[in-house]
Amino acid sequence: MNFTTGELTFHINSKNPDAKLNATEILAYQYLTMTKVISAPNTLPATFVRDSVTNIKAKQVMENYRKTQDYLTFFEEFLHQTDNGRHAVRVADALNLKVVKIELALVSVRLYLQPKEVLSPIGESIALPPRQPTILHLNPTEVILFSTTATLKKLHSKKISSAFRKLFIQKSLIG
Repeated sequence: MNFTTGELTFHINSKNPDAKLNATEILAYQYLTMTKVISAPNTLPATFVRDSVTNIKAKQVMENYRKTQDYLTFFEEFLHQTDNGRHAVRVADALNLKVVKIELALVSVRLYLQPKEVLSPIGESIALPPRQPTILHLNPTEVILFSTTATLKKLHSKKISSAFRKLFIQKSLIG
């Protein structure tokens, strides 16, 4: 972290399946420790830089943006469909920040951050939806498409028919 510019650069990060802590927890701890060491406890990053992006999906999204120049699609796809973007969103959330703008460079992406207006309760980090929707086949003529368990909870809370609810319970999906 460059405290002069407010820029936090991610050179490389990868998942260790044996680790007890995840990268977001480690980064938040390191960041908070560093702010105490340099006596700048309320200093938050203004930008994240995902440097030298090598993730295949991220590179595809970046290349697609170069071709189409469709910023809104690039913004959504990078933040929600790539591991680099999803990690940046989780880290921003852990620091009570939100990504408001992104810029593409040759092999890196700069994410501009702003503080969230309302503080989130501690321990309630955001839950990102899965990358792909799930298809549930009830019988040969019915197919239900949903993307998150929250959708099932919404269905459950909207007083869906008891037969429908029983079917989900029998399938051990809710209840």
